[in-house]
Amino acid sequence: MRKFIFLTFMALLFNFITATAQVSVTRLAFISDIDSSMTHLYVGESDYDHIPTYYPFDLNEYIKLEFQRVFDTINAQFGTNYEFMNLELPVELNTATGLLNFSGKPKRKLKKYIEDKCKQEHFDYVLILTSQSLNPNSRDAFLNAYDYGLASYINYNNLLTYFTLIEFFLYSTDPLVEINYEYRTNYMRDVKVFDFRLDENISLEERKTISVDHLEFATENIKEMTSIKIEKILKALLRGNN
Repeated sequence: MRKFIFLTFMALLFNFITATAQVSVTRLAFISDIDSSMTHLYVGESDYDHIPTYYPFDLNEYIKLEFQRVFDTINAQFGTNYEFMNLELPVELNTATGLLNFSGKPKRKLKKYIEDKCKQEHFDYVLILTSQSLNPNSRDAFLNAYDYGLASYINYNNLLTYFTLIEFFLYSTDPLVEINYEYRTNYMRDVKVFDFRLDENISLEERKTISVDHLEFATENIKEMTSIKIEKILKALLRGNN
């Protein structure tokens, strides 16, 4: 995965060869309310039979490390000055209803918190991570209670589903304005939910207590699904500072 995102950004870094000699600091603040554990969801016959199990893979930490790693590479290679800053989310803002309102904008108290922090710390951009539910009528709506992970099924002995219901919201500051960084790609994993059919069937017990090999493979898939988002956001940041 690190090779995947590193090679992608070597192409992006080439655009910095013609950058001006004047170096200014560009600061990206990071705020998240997503879970710190990956979920394995065993999908039974009914909603009451679904069994979630949590595993120690923290997607927040992976995202922070990837941004920091790429910024360090850019700065070292081209003499730029990109900084990545983690903003701790105050307890009173971390609610069950999420960080955004019904129109997809930061809630009033969160907006004020961000604006105050931007004035104090001089952030140029803010990245908000929060989970976004699937359409309740979709076939995968049973995943809505979970942020990222994999699902196995009582009725399918060779199917696993990898999912990341994480949405990235990028804002420029002063004033706080959302940046549309999305564009279409032909990456198979540029999706929220990815079904994977195994070459061999796995037993019912294996589907209930997923093996380490399947957990590791799921982690790599989730990283790749996330890295595509990171790539898009970094392209938007680099364009905005050229």
